[in-house]
Amino acid sequence: MFVALSCGKDSAAMLSLVREIDPTVPARILLWPESEILGNYDATIAAWRAIGVHVDALRLTRASLDESVPERWAQLADVAPCDGHFVGLRASESRHRAIALGKYSPLHQYRSGPLVGQWRCAPLTRWSTDDVAAQIYISGAPLLDVYGDEGIDARSSTRIPRASARDAAMTQLQRRGRGALLALRRVYPE
Repeated sequence: MFVALSCGKDSAAMLSLVREIDPTVPARILLWPESEILGNYDATIAAWRAIGVHVDALRLTRASLDESVPERWAQLADVAPCDGHFVGLRASESRHRAIALGKYSPLHQYRSGPLVGQWRCAPLTRWSTDDVAAQIYISGAPLLDVYGDEGIDARSSTRIPRASARDAAMTQLQRRGRGALLALRRVYPE
């Protein structure tokens, strides 16, 4: 098993919770060319490593912002043999997420696709943002700077989403300053 880490508040709470039971469970994160433009991911990963977490960072690329990389979860699982992962998914994040999490139990075995046979454990399914904040505070879990700058309700992502969800991400990036947008344009000129 591993913890799927995004360095966001939910995965930070998830990783800190798992470490209370077994501090040897590793974390794995997918990073993209734009990740460091969007947040201080490298520093946050270094902070997790400094407290003894083994973090595997899988750096992926894509030719454009619209390119899909559907095999990314399989690549993350293939870093080392495993039978599943913990993930910090919460139903309160969005209507789509609530529907998806309502369809399956917090402990779900994949029946098809690239993760067939593996287990997904999502114990934070019914947690509130306050529950997540309390776990982070109690554990002292490392967090991205965006949560200190914009509050615990901020959203974070290791990549700019494809067109369907891009507007919100771009607005958030604009609030952080012109330099971030220029850096993103150097990576993805379109």
